[in-house]
Amino acid sequence: MSPRNGMQDGEASSEGRTVPRTVLVTGGAGVIGFAAAKALSTNRTVVLLDLGDSVQERAAELPDGFGVTCDLADAGDLAVAYKSIFDRIGPPGIVIHCAAIAQVTSFLETDREYFERARAINL
Repeated sequence: MSPRNGMQDGEASSEGRTVPRTVLVTGGAGVIGFAAAKALSTNRTVVLLDLGDSVQERAAELPDGFGVTCDLADAGDLAVAYKSIFDRIGPPGIVIHCAAIAQVTSFLETDREYFERARAINL
């Protein structure tokens, strides 16, 4: 496996190009994100991207995984996280977006700050 891009032999895409055998999962420390990461972890480097300290612990449960703490709603934080991932394994071949937040309340009762944060994370 190349330390630069996390690829073994790669796998051919439908267009005949080689797709890196790396997976990036946002919300990777959560139940759904971790389940996706675990399902895709065979012969792949898996990066869990999540807010909070548990992301490194969850990544340690994977054969070739590592965790990066990142607030997806913060563009600067996301740029730093992606650069560190790119520098370590190269571009991810697969991206799974499982990060999301939700508030159970009427739309009209949702304040603008929360709405903007949810939009930034969920989209």
